[in-house]
Amino acid sequence: MRASWCGAVLWSGVLLQPAGGQQVTPQPIPVLAWRVKELTYDPWSPSPYPNITQFVWLSESNAKTPAAVKALTDQQPVGRRVIFDWDFYRAIYKHPADQLKTAAGESFTGPWWDHGRAATVAAYDQFFAAYKAAGGQLDYFILDTEHSPGSDVNNAARWAAVAADPRCAALLAAMKLKSAADIVNDKPMSHVWWRYSDHLAAQAYGQLLDVVRRHFPAVRCCDYGVHYFEPQTLVAWGRAREVGDIPGARGAHAGTHQSPSVYGVITYLAGVVEEGRPYGFGPYRSAMFATNLLREALLARPDVPLMPWVAWRGYVSDFEAQPPEKRPPYTAIGNTDYFQEVVFHTALCSPDALLCWSAFRWRPDQQAADYCRDQDLRLLDQLVGQVNQLVGYSDRRTLVTAKTPAHQPWILTGCRANGRSVWRLTPDPAFTGGDRNLVKAGDNPLTFQFGGQVLRLPGGQIADLPPVLSQAGWWITGPADLQPVVLTR
Repeated sequence: MRASWCGAVLWSGVLLQPAGGQQVTPQPIPVLAWRVKELTYDPWSPSPYPNITQFVWLSESNAKTPAAVKALTDQQPVGRRVIFDWDFYRAIYKHPADQLKTAAGESFTGPWWDHGRAATVAAYDQFFAAYKAAGGQLDYFILDTEHSPGSDVNNAARWAAVAADPRCAALLAAMKLKSAADIVNDKPMSHVWWRYSDHLAAQAYGQLLDVVRRHFPAVRCCDYGVHYFEPQTLVAWGRAREVGDIPGARGAHAGTHQSPSVYGVITYLAGVVEEGRPYGFGPYRSAMFATNLLREALLARPDVPLMPWVAWRGYVSDFEAQPPEKRPPYTAIGNTDYFQEVVFHTALCSPDALLCWSAFRWRPDQQAADYCRDQDLRLLDQLVGQVNQLVGYSDRRTLVTAKTPAHQPWILTGCRANGRSVWRLTPDPAFTGGDRNLVKAGDNPLTFQFGGQVLRLPGGQIADLPPVLSQAGWWITGPADLQPVVLTR
C-alpha cells in the first residue's frame, strides 16, 4: 500500500511533523533566478513564485549608485537578498596595461591580469563599502564570468606574443610544460592550458568574492561552473581526461560555494567506454551524467557546500542555435521528465540554493518557445515547493556517499531531514518501457526488479505527493536509518 502525504502544520515559525515527534525549524531551499518574466530590462522584478527570487543585477551603470541598488535588495525577501554581477566585474580583463600585442600589432588580453585585478578589487571595495554604509543587506552574491585568462590567447600569433613575455617561463613551469608551442592550435597539451586557465580564473574572480565577504562575512557566493570534478567528466565537452598534477587539475571553488551546472548535456562522453561499455546517449544517460557531476563535487570537497545551476525545462543545449552541420552529436534532459528528476536529485544533495538560468526572451522579435517561459518557472516553483515539503528543514543532510555506477539501471538519491529519510528513485527506461511500475516488484519490503538486479528499501514507502510532477520516478520516504539493499540474482 502506498503512503499518502500528510501536510505540515506551521505554528509560530516552527513546523510540527509526525516523523519522530520532534520540532524542526523550516529551512527551505530557495531558487535564485536570472529573470522572472520576459521582455524586461529592469535590474530587478518582483517574483510571482513563492520559492523563486530574481537576482538584483549589478552593472557598470548602477554600481555608481549603491543606494539605488540597496533600494532594490530591500524589496527582496528577507534571507534571499541576492545580487548578481552582470558586467561590473568585466573590467578585470580589460585594463589597457594588461594588453599584449602580436607581431602584427593586434592588441589582446594576455593571461596576466595584474592591473585589472588591482583596479577591479578597488572598485568592488568602494561599491560594497558604500552599499553597506547605505544599510544594504546581502545573503547571496553570484558571479557568472565564463571568461578566463586564456580566453583571448586563441591563435599562434597571440601565443607567440605570450611566449615572448618574460613571465611566460613561470606560466609554463606551473603547467609542467617546456614550450608554448606545445599548446598552440589544439595540440595534445592544449587541454593542460584550458585547465590551468580555469584555475587562474578561479583565483582572479575569487579575489573579488573575497572583497564581498570582507564586507558581508555571512554571504554565500560563487562563480558559475567553478567546482571540483573527476578528470573524465570533461570528456562530456570534448576535453581530455588527464592533465597531470597541475593546479586546477581537478577543479576549484571561488567564494564560499561550488557552483556546477546540471544541464545534462552530453557530447563526446557518449562514445567513451565507462565500466566496460560506451557511456551512451539519451535523456536518462544525461540525467546520470548531471547527477554524478553534482556528486563528484559533493564528494570531492564535502566541506565546500553547493549552489548548483539549473536551466529551464525547455533548454536542450546551446547547439540548437547552430546550423545542423556544425552541431556535434549530443543529448540532454531538456523537454523531458528527466529535467524534473535532475532537479529532485539535485535538491536531495542539500544545496544552499538552486541558481536558475531563466533566460527569457528580451526582444519581441525573438521566439518565446526558444527561451524560458512562464510555464517553466511555474513548474520549477512547484518542483522546489514539493522538495521543501519533504526536506525543507534545518537538519537536512544528504545521504550521498558515492557516485552512481555508470550503467546502473536506476538513480537513487537520499536525504535525511526531520527524523526520516527521503529518496528519489529514477529507473532506467530501458527496463520500464515507459511505464515505471513495470519494475516495482513489492511493497513490503519496497522492492524493484531490474533484470538480474534487485533494489530493496526496507521500511520505505512510495509517497503520493500531489501533483505528480514527473512520470519518470518516485518519491520514497522511510525511517532515518533506511539502508538501500542491492541484490544480484
